[in-house]
Amino acid sequence: MPKLPSYSDDIEVFQAGDKGRGLRCKRGLAVGTVVGKEQPFCHVISQDTMSSYCHSCVVSKPKLFKCSKCKVIMYCCKDCQAADWPWHKYECKSIIRLGPKIVPESIRLLGRVAYTILQGQQQVDQFKSLMSNRDLLEKTRKNTIVDGIALLKQYLSVKTTVNEDQVIDIISRVTCNTFTICNSEMQTVGIAIYSGLSLVNHSCSPNCSAAFYGKQMQIHMIKKTNAKDELFISYIDPMQELSRRQNQLETQYCFKCVCEKCTDKSESSCNNVMTSVRCPKQTCKVPTPLDSFRTRKSCPACEYLVDESFFLELDKFYSQINEVITLGYENVNLEDLKKLFTEGKQRLGQFHVLYIRILENLMDACINSQHFTEALEYAKRLEKPYYKLYPDNYPTTGIHLMKLGKLECYSGNFQQAVNSLGKAKDMLLISHGQECPLIDEINQMISI
Repeated sequence: MPKLPSYSDDIEVFQAGDKGRGLRCKRGLAVGTVVGKEQPFCHVISQDTMSSYCHSCVVSKPKLFKCSKCKVIMYCCKDCQAADWPWHKYECKSIIRLGPKIVPESIRLLGRVAYTILQGQQQVDQFKSLMSNRDLLEKTRKNTIVDGIALLKQYLSVKTTVNEDQVIDIISRVTCNTFTICNSEMQTVGIAIYSGLSLVNHSCSPNCSAAFYGKQMQIHMIKKTNAKDELFISYIDPMQELSRRQNQLETQYCFKCVCEKCTDKSESSCNNVMTSVRCPKQTCKVPTPLDSFRTRKSCPACEYLVDESFFLELDKFYSQINEVITLGYENVNLEDLKKLFTEGKQRLGQFHVLYIRILENLMDACINSQHFTEALEYAKRLEKPYYKLYPDNYPTTGIHLMKLGKLECYSGNFQQAVNSLGKAKDMLLISHGQECPLIDEINQMISI
């Protein structure tokens, strides 16, 4: 593999067993250390953010202008448009030909990869350095390959000289090497391929996190490491129950995670507390992992017996919550959310992931309707679960603490606000770095 300018001198590439190559520390590193920076091999803006982010620099700007031909891709200035032209000159024709429907970002990214590797052998070599899951895809997901070939061929210009074997190779490398570009508040902006930093392997209990400055990806240490420790980031939201994490990783990245979090079967593990439900006996209500209830058919604390109706009612309640999550708080009546919250307190443990999702939706709904005092109540309830279920110094926790501090400020709890904002700043300095715009925003709020 050619030397890439992505890694710091403290990092080296090594063979990480069944995972293939990985990155590890040459020496012990402190939290907050930036161990890698890289511009993408290829990137696209997501459909939901196309009107607010420049497609070249991936920075949100109040005023953007459209490509005069396709009238879909947007830029903040002529320089950005010129910088993006080596890719857009190909895709522009495809977008016009398939309009007015907006092509999904996954197909647009595959297209940009195809256009990039046509630009020379250096780009081909760089792309070939990425891990491929071709053998597994061809054995287990022929429909994925067939559909991908059809969609990409339809999208690519008829003049693009990419044969079917190359299309399969592109699909098999892109599917397991795609990163989600997020803004400083961890909201999805686009997707991209990073040929160097793609060597950072996954763990649901990572020691690093990814931050983005425009389209540049940075890897920050969120845990102290020793020499020879491997670097890990989480490819997915780690605050999900075990089965959902495993399914997402196997579906998109074609591997089964065996990290310490996934293999921890202890009663107090995150995997168990995220599924804990409360005993239905009113004088007990002790939370217990769902699997324990299923095995014992009784509460381990009070021996209260449960029958199949208990589990059927839970499944029905889960379906109601998942429907709300799918719809989004904007499309759900606030009073209906509150009813779910009231029932959730009775049925689910405080660390149950679906109870947490109810709280998140309620908090955001109250903020959206400017009911800040109510939003603060739900934000406070989320603090402890975030600390327990997310890794130390994880950016999602830092952003929540900032939100909590804002709500405390709006509610007149200024001393508590300063405390929450201070904790948020400390965490975001580790996960995002000093250049993060949220740091300036926190400093301004603290100084008021």
